[in-house]
Amino acid sequence: MCDTIVTYTKDGMLFGKNSDRDPDEVQNLEIVKAQDHAASELLKCTYIEIPQVPHTHEVFLSKPYWIWGAEMGVNEHGVCIGNEAIFTRVKARKENKYLLGMDLLRLGLERGRTAKESRDAIIDLLVKHGQGGNHGHSHRTFYDNEYLIADKNEAYVLVLIDRAWAWKRVTNAWTISNVISLTTDFDAASDAMIQRAISKGWARSKETLDLKRSYTAGFMTRMAASDARAACTLAAISKEGVQATGIMDALRSHGANDSIPGYNPVNNSRISVCAHATGLTSPSHSTGSLVAWCTPSGDFHVFSTGSSTPCVSTFKYVYSRRARLPATYVPGSRAPDPEAYWWRWERANHVAMLHYRAYNDEIAPRRREIEQELVARVYRGDASQELADESFSKADQLMERFVKTHEGEPPEEPAKKGLKYLRKLDSFTGLAKLRY
Repeated sequence: MCDTIVTYTKDGMLFGKNSDRDPDEVQNLEIVKAQDHAASELLKCTYIEIPQVPHTHEVFLSKPYWIWGAEMGVNEHGVCIGNEAIFTRVKARKENKYLLGMDLLRLGLERGRTAKESRDAIIDLLVKHGQGGNHGHSHRTFYDNEYLIADKNEAYVLVLIDRAWAWKRVTNAWTISNVISLTTDFDAASDAMIQRAISKGWARSKETLDLKRSYTAGFMTRMAASDARAACTLAAISKEGVQATGIMDALRSHGANDSIPGYNPVNNSRISVCAHATGLTSPSHSTGSLVAWCTPSGDFHVFSTGSSTPCVSTFKYVYSRRARLPATYVPGSRAPDPEAYWWRWERANHVAMLHYRAYNDEIAPRRREIEQELVARVYRGDASQELADESFSKADQLMERFVKTHEGEPPEEPAKKGLKYLRKLDSFTGLAKLRY
């Protein structure tokens, strides 16, 4: 499950996403440079090969380690894309002979200079190659996709069901949360989208077609708490004067639970915006988080946790026209690696979840200062490689001090209910055992 948000302010466009995946799935940050390609070149995506285009744009990606595509990303022209699983009344294709929704996302970034160009590229590829196959890491998962595609001027909500599509242009605040967000308000739809609904008796005509009501599979959507999460993020991003730090806060939300004394999300029984895998009714975990700010002039700045669990992670400055990932950043893979950035923070995040109250007392206020200072410097124009390197250093030092202090201590009382699941997860992944 995921949450993707966009809003337009006087300072420009703000975009954010939590990528909710299997809790053991590493999500890496990667920059792929712009390239020129030979006319006959073929491109190997996750499962299939497709014809390459003459030129691909530079892209910043936040991606599961084993997938060619990405959960979210930004290209060199400031186009931002995030995708979501949607569960519909149309059976998703299970054979691994199509493009994954994440493949389509990366292809849209590589082939579009604007949100509109990226939208059209995704639609064209969908029609030619189809979407489908296993999207899951530890559990085989099949679904269709919805996208938020945004640039400095406009955003598009794009719904893909099998090879059918529909889209809406937006220039205000919008959020998608694993539910079809378009109703009767779509601007365009393929004949296949319209005719399937009419032939199935879900709608009488194009004019009366309600995409959400017609196509949504109710059970999975209810289990995902999609409407509640969408309402939570929409309220957060609709606040007057919202800046990048406000988007970060929105991605850390556990809804009304955050106001409950002694609350620890390791005990969640339902999915929240900041998702915590705790078992059957809350199986997904926020394994990566991204926030982007695109100015009215077209400049762009990207922040990411580079780790799971945004409520106990710090956003760093990761990509702009003048900044890249630090040279010390190490990607990870399936096996735990103490040098890999994601795995190093995963171990630290487990400590934080077992000492959540201490984290919020000792670390969260300092984290707030670090992120506010970081965003303020970016807004002032201090967007340098030095700032990117410094943001990683400050975040890492902050968390390392916390782990050193609390790793050997008994877990806080509210966290004890979650011990069984965390131990099981540690055993499954091979992550170095924490001293519970």
